[in-house]
Amino acid sequence: ESAFRTALAIEPKYPFARINLAMTQIGMGEYDEAVKQLVEVRKLNPTKRILRTVDEQLRKVRVLRKLAYQPDSAELTRALGINYYSEGRILDAVRAYRKASTLDSTDASIDYNLARICENHELVQEARRLYNRLNAIAPQEMSVAAKKELFAALENDPKQLRQWLNSRIVVPSDHADTSNHPPSCDQALA
Repeated sequence: ESAFRTALAIEPKYPFARINLAMTQIGMGEYDEAVKQLVEVRKLNPTKRILRTVDEQLRKVRVLRKLAYQPDSAELTRALGINYYSEGRILDAVRAYRKASTLDSTDASIDYNLARICENHELVQEARRLYNRLNAIAPQEMSVAAKKELFAALENDPKQLRQWLNSRIVVPSDHADTSNHPPSCDQALA
């Protein structure tokens, strides 16, 4: 935090120092101070990219503020997961969606979105568990049933799993040997 304040003392109109200071303050739970920094960045006539980052952080602050007063809100927890996902913080998004699912086990859309995130990021065991649960809730949904079968097969057949994973990644031709590629990222969430 002090490094960003020093940078701002030297160059008060430097937007990246303000954004980083705000993000540090968000992490420390100092939401009002973070909002002040983000509002200042908006006044600097920033680029569209910087403005998008500011807007994402302001949305996250709004959700975090509300969560402080409503910690058992599945909808707010899901909103936090959406925000984390848009920031590329996949594991934080998965954790937020898991919590939202625990808070409201009747909302199948939470589990479906979490299953899609897990599928897109090769969290095979989690995706399989979620598609099994969704299939039990809505067995008539053909896409869920197909995904359930796919992930059951992938989990039980390491060769098929490796082929599926390899089909999802682009490997430069000089690094084409992917036989040592780990089978999934599930261990990161264990």
